[in-house]
Amino acid sequence: EYVVKQDPKRIDAWFLLGAINGEEGNIEASIHCNRKVLESDPDNADACYNLAQAFMHKNCLQDAIENYRKVVKTRPDSFDAWNHMGVALHEAGKHSEAIPCFQEALRIRPDSAPTQYMLAAVGGCETPVTAPKKYVKDLFDKYADKFDEQLVGQLHYRTPQLINTLIRQVIDLDGRAVASSNAVTPKKLKVLDFGCGT
Repeated sequence: EYVVKQDPKRIDAWFLLGAINGEEGNIEASIHCNRKVLESDPDNADACYNLAQAFMHKNCLQDAIENYRKVVKTRPDSFDAWNHMGVALHEAGKHSEAIPCFQEALRIRPDSAPTQYMLAAVGGCETPVTAPKKYVKDLFDKYADKFDEQLVGQLHYRTPQLINTLIRQVIDLDGRAVASSNAVTPKKLKVLDFGCGT
């Protein structure tokens, strides 16, 4: 920040500041910094890619797609740009436009199981019986940081609290029967948590 305040024309400083902000989740600041780079260097593929990633994070799919297109014009062998553009088009419901993106990505990296799966998901090839393990792992890893906020904050998931309330109507925190409950004693109560999604 100090460098760009001292010399606002330092494209390299704007670029690094944009990348740092993007990594730290400061998406608006990242967008601002990458736009400053593109004001001086409109064909900067790295800034376009970072800008596309920031727009994906905000779910501004059309803006992301436009910037991925700029990247592949100057870097036609960018697996990440082709693949992420395919994902953005898929999420925008433009499956037929996503197919050539995934095909290009697979031309560059033919062994990418997640990309092969996404190509199948948009109708570009036969759908496998199950999703590749790497695709599932990557999907869950990507979602892990925002899982609790999504589950509790947005979906208002309260099952553990509701189960706890029901159990506390029968036994107290020390496992003793609650005086008002005769139906179940602690010896008869068995609780099993099967985990997420069951």
